[in-house]
Amino acid sequence: MIDEVSLGSRIQDAVDAYVATEPGRSVAIDTLRGVKVHAGRNADVPRPAASLLKVIIAVAAYDKAAQGGLDLDESVSRSSLGRTAYPSVLAAFADEDLLTVHQLCRLMLITSDNAAADLILARVGIETVNETAGRLGTSHTKLVVGFRDDQLGQVGRQNITTAQDMNHVFAGLARNSRYSPILAALRNNLRNSRIPLRLPDTLPVAHKTGSLAGVVNNSGIIYGDQVDLTASFLSDHQKDQAKTSLEIGELVASVWSQLGEKLD
Repeated sequence: MIDEVSLGSRIQDAVDAYVATEPGRSVAIDTLRGVKVHAGRNADVPRPAASLLKVIIAVAAYDKAAQGGLDLDESVSRSSLGRTAYPSVLAAFADEDLLTVHQLCRLMLITSDNAAADLILARVGIETVNETAGRLGTSHTKLVVGFRDDQLGQVGRQNITTAQDMNHVFAGLARNSRYSPILAALRNNLRNSRIPLRLPDTLPVAHKTGSLAGVVNNSGIIYGDQVDLTASFLSDHQKDQAKTSLEIGELVASVWSQLGEKLD
């Protein structure tokens, strides 16, 4: 029989060691299924959210569609979407190509495409996104600006959340079948250098990253044989973002192994 108190203590020690490595780090870890574990540090400290808030934008879109206020099958031409100086999956499409709002929502989550996010945000509105965040149980999450190139620097740091807030968001996704398409998209995330880094390639991990200068975020659900786990990492003022990403992956692998799940 698993000693949950001892297990939780060991996982908390691992979290504390990660947070102590460099200032500006927050962690929240909660099991959704299986052995009960809760660990975290600075979990309620608001930090720049970056692209993590695209998950809440997607939830707001699906809620509005369920109420009849948004047509997910509406076709949008590539030429009507914004342009960016950054790599974008939309570069694979010609200006006259049509994509549905549903497809753009999935691309926003799978590739973190900013132009897709801005179009969906325009359809639902910032106020609705913030109302949705509150309904999902968040306390400190706030969307102020979108994802245009000129909003990705200092301006973008106005969009905030906490590690515990993001765990609440993902727990909300898991509880409501309406959001199954969102989780399906997140399980196919193409940016896997953080939470999934040291986990088996075939292990389902529904997660979303977020990045700005000095910001290294990742939040999601890991689906195991005996345990489902929500984990959220917010990191600001990181001197070496690649190193922080690696350390997130190493911590998750350690926690996953301690929970009795396989790493190969």
